[in-house]
This record gives sequence, structure tokens and C-alpha cells, in this order.
Amino acid sequence: MNTHQDHPELHYLVANASTGLADGLRCAHGDTAVSVEFSGVPCKPGALPAAIDTLVPRCGLAQIIGSVLATIGHQEGPAAEQRFRDQIRLAETIARNELKHR
Repeated sequence: MNTHQDHPELHYLVANASTGLADGLRCAHGDTAVSVEFSGVPCKPGALPAAIDTLVPRCGLAQIIGSVLATIGHQEGPAAEQRFRDQIRLAETIARNELKHR
């Protein structure tokens, strides 16, 4: 990730994200959309809010994750791709544990 601030583009350096399902919003496949709130820091102070709420169709989210996995595997190799898969599994385990205690 480029974290330099000497560029014309505006981007957001995400520090944390929370997710949920957006009741009543469905993609063309009938799946509930995913609500994602990103919190972090914009590359230019004050250019973006401290938190950004998004809605992503699940099919779109699957496409993003699949593309990231393929890109990591292609550019950094299978070991890096597996490391990312392991990070996903760990995050899933942590989230499942947190959901049990709600």
C-alpha cells in the first residue's frame, strides 16, 4: 500500500473495519448486502470523514476477495496467498467467538 501523501489522488488508509448485513438490501442473486464501516485516516487531512459507511453486494465482495487472493498469488507467490488465507480464517474465528458472546 502506498502511504505517501505526495500524490494527487485521494485515498483512505483504513485502520479498522466493522461489518454487518444490511437487512432489506439484496443483490440480483437474492443475497443480503454486506454493510462495511471503515475507520481510519484520509491521505489529506479533512478530505474524508473519520468513518466511511459502504454497502457491498455479497457477490461483489466475493469478487473483491477472490481478486485479491489471485493478485497476491500471482505477484507474491503461493506462500503469501496462503498467509492471507490463514489471516482470513483467523479473522473468521475471532468474529465467530465475538458473535457467540453477544
